[in-house]
Amino acid sequence: MCLPVTMRAILTTSAVILLGFVDSVMATKFGPPKDREIKSPNGQFLLHISAQSCRHEVREGTKVLWSFDKDVWHNDYFVSNDGEFVLWVSWRFVKADDVKMTALTVYSKSGAALEKTFAELGTPRAYRKDEIGPIGDFWRIWRGDVSRKAEVISIEVEGREKSFEIDFSKIEELRKAEQDGAGQPATRSVSDSQGSDKTQLEPKEHSR
Repeated sequence: MCLPVTMRAILTTSAVILLGFVDSVMATKFGPPKDREIKSPNGQFLLHISAQSCRHEVREGTKVLWSFDKDVWHNDYFVSNDGEFVLWVSWRFVKADDVKMTALTVYSKSGAALEKTFAELGTPRAYRKDEIGPIGDFWRIWRGDVSRKAEVISIEVEGREKSFEIDFSKIEELRKAEQDGAGQPATRSVSDSQGSDKTQLEPKEHSR
């Protein structure tokens, strides 16, 4: 669930004040996340991200097709050209103790289709000289840039020779391969019991 607005404001203000003391050393300031809209490359589908409710809707025109719940921070999102999938990619930083947590998720109408942890993807590293980020020597950087070409999303991952790729057109193949034990070692399908993220189809009577 999302934190209450008041609590989020207090935490954000405290973080900005603290970061301000060491901003010139190796920290930077992160403001609160805002609502965003991300289009599929073909322009047919729109992902509306709600920073307040943490419920995010995939729309076609004014029609809400489906939605999923996910806490909001400075993460990246990508929508497939058929509107069937949304890829969520965590921001560049992760705490050393959290490397077994989820780094990316592919959402679909039926739930979380694919999921990978930071440790499965690569080896998060400590800051290098003059790099900036959150305060604390427990922070690690797990990825660089994320790019897209057609339906393929490429992620530069620390500790990995080649970029990790998610191909929206092959999600079902990846899921089946994982079930058969022949898929990418770091990619696995998940069920509702394996995480707290919720995905749902919008009921016909639902309105925003």
